[in-house]
Amino acid sequence: MNKSIKELRAGIKSFLKILTSELEKQLFYAMLNMFYEVIDKSQHPDVLLKIDKRFKGNTDKYAEYLFSKTFMTDENKVRSFLDTWSASKKKALSNDPLYVFDEQLYQLLPGSL
Repeated sequence: MNKSIKELRAGIKSFLKILTSELEKQLFYAMLNMFYEVIDKSQHPDVLLKIDKRFKGNTDKYAEYLFSKTFMTDENKVRSFLDTWSASKKKALSNDPLYVFDEQLYQLLPGSL
């Protein structure tokens, strides 16, 4: 197992404790809503277009969808993903809605690639 995977495995419990905490979810919902409402829609990444199209502008419903459809909030699924990591697993990441959301928002940061 490569060193990066070992480091990720070591931090799973603490990562999930934060990610799945009620406070973290409340912060995520509030920040998503603020971003959605304050930032001009012409500046929104594609992933946020789903809020209008699929969730009729309801950011809370979209956030619920992200948390319910991601494998990243389930310790066993995360461990299994890391234990069987290969380059072909990148496709699984590209199908995970929370990962896609994070990636598209990251691209908005100054200096990101």
